[in-house]
Amino acid sequence: MADAQGTLAAAWSSAIGSGPLLLLTGGFVSAMSGNPAWILILGLLGVALTVLGLVSWKRVRGTLPNTKRLLIARGPGSARGGVMMVSVLAIVPGGILATAFPGIASRGTATLVAVCAARMYSLWLCWRPLSSSRP
Repeated sequence: MADAQGTLAAAWSSAIGSGPLLLLTGGFVSAMSGNPAWILILGLLGVALTVLGLVSWKRVRGTLPNTKRLLIARGPGSARGGVMMVSVLAIVPGGILATAFPGIASRGTATLVAVCAARMYSLWLCWRPLSSSRP
């Protein structure tokens, strides 16, 4: 029962953390593109996700989980599954970003280098948990 409650609390905690990330992403894209619509759309989604996460997290922490419902809390199952999951999560956003490269390149080399560096950092963050050694 504690595992199920912990899993639900962790899921809503990730929603709480993702809300400010959406807000910051909207601000960054708005600043880079000069279009304030990004901050409005992603900012509102980020605030809504944070509020929903806070409310649901408090509700999960205050109640016991339903013991009749099976809640599976596990990762991809194997190293191959983890590598495939991270690969797909790296390729899909990379493909979407690749369609924007001509427009980014027209803004100047510094902008292109900054976007590529941000992408490489995000890939490093994805692969870092897979490469960590455990005793």
